[in-house]
Amino acid sequence: MAEVKTNARRDELSDIKVVMSTENGRRFMYRQLVRAGLYKISYVAGAGPDHTAFNEGGRNVGLWLSGELMQADPAMFMKMMEENRT
Repeated sequence: MAEVKTNARRDELSDIKVVMSTENGRRFMYRQLVRAGLYKISYVAGAGPDHTAFNEGGRNVGLWLSGELMQADPAMFMKMMEENRT
């Protein structure tokens, strides 16, 4: 059973590496991180706590994705960040 999980995880990381190996794939992944709100605060001034909670949920997905990208290929993650520096 552990071997099946190990193989599945290896496949997941391999899939991410394939996506991150292209400029288009890195651009797409960066857009997902931005859309998730990873690089902004979740708090919405003047709005109810539900708005902040909603934003924090998206940010949580961004944190997860960022971790996946880093685990799969740290060098490609850094290349993605460099390519999208403004």
